[in-house]
Amino acid sequence: MISKDIITVLQKIDVNHNDVVMIHADAIVAEQYNLNFYEHDMLNYIINILIDFFLPTGTIVVPTYTYSFTTNEIYDVINSPSKIGLFSEKFRKKKGIMRSKNPLFSVATVGRHAKKFENSSFKTSFGKGSCFDVLHKLNGKIICLACNFDRITFTHYVEQKLKVNYRYLKKFLGQIVTNKKRRKITTDFYVRNLGIKSEIYLKSLKNLLLKEKQLKCSTLGRFAVSSVRVRHFEQGIKKIINKNPYGLILEGSKN
Repeated sequence: MISKDIITVLQKIDVNHNDVVMIHADAIVAEQYNLNFYEHDMLNYIINILIDFFLPTGTIVVPTYTYSFTTNEIYDVINSPSKIGLFSEKFRKKKGIMRSKNPLFSVATVGRHAKKFENSSFKTSFGKGSCFDVLHKLNGKIICLACNFDRITFTHYVEQKLKVNYRYLKKFLGQIVTNKKRRKITTDFYVRNLGIKSEIYLKSLKNLLLKEKQLKCSTLGRFAVSSVRVRHFEQGIKKIINKNPYGLILEGSKN
């Protein structure tokens, strides 16, 4: 059964019912299954299994980024769709899910600590009070489900703390809609320097975390699944940056 397979995989990657987890997932994980009673909504079925696993003592956080202010769009907390994939959008639209107010890097959340993420700062993307700061304070875990390790956005939270020189703080002005009311706000985003190869590249970090046995890995069908605790992730980044200031981006990669 798929439910048993998913629970077994979560246990293999050291994830427990009461954990706070940020899940980066690709909807492709659902395409490998073909059960008649769910063939049209297998993804929703998998999301339900995950929610049932963590509730009521755990917390699920799923990125629902819109990047609204970077494209001069109004961010509507209830109605603006996620721009980062079907898993994200399907999770966001489920009943009982809360969503944060950040117009660039919003998250959808459910569970014990959901309110803390819903009320995270809309004034900063990766600074103090952001959803990533909340995840750090709760010593959460990051799960990659059928998606590339490079998609872990928590990386930018640590980069901002370390003040890496290939990114800089930029402010964005725009409008958000909450409770059917529109208002102007300003938010910041630690954007990358486009003058160098500043695209994220986490191969060295992944290898380090594997070597130190902090990155737990398994598979669900044909797709990779992994988890890492955020503080171990942060410690790994610090080690990489201390050796090579560009160790997290293409500029510092050795091809």
